[in-house]
Amino acid sequence: MIEIRGAGPPLTEESLTSFERELGTSLPDSYRRFLLRNNGGRPPLEKDTVDVEGLPGSPTDVQDFFGLGDPIESCDLRWNKETLCERIPDSLLAIATDSFGSAFCISLKGADRGAVSFCDLQSVAFNYEADPDFYPVAPDFDSFLNKLREFPDEEPTGADND
Repeated sequence: MIEIRGAGPPLTEESLTSFERELGTSLPDSYRRFLLRNNGGRPPLEKDTVDVEGLPGSPTDVQDFFGLGDPIESCDLRWNKETLCERIPDSLLAIATDSFGSAFCISLKGADRGAVSFCDLQSVAFNYEADPDFYPVAPDFDSFLNKLREFPDEEPTGADND
């Protein structure tokens, strides 16, 4: 389990259940536990990078996990749900952002319920007619957290580079 920096205000079971009623579904268990424990926050600097298969320019970072009642509006789950509703399908919930304003989403419905994907909002930042691309990241929230790693200071070099 990773240590979260800057966790959000304590979250009660009642406030989380109320949010789930607003969504019309319960949150996947591992993500629900994360919210009750941390209510958002930031990953440690030494584990803030994640590889996103197929994403041009991968890896990316996890800058912030969204929480409920976050004093910074753009880090609030409700605010992101309302703001991104035209870009992200109802079956997904934006749960985190990278440094470039794209979102990590968790699936709320269907066979992939609980899976985490990356919504590349940067590639369509100035084209509101275009739909963003989605890239699978992890089959569930705990696996997503386990994929977080340190960003290397430099690119690896081969031993034969003279």
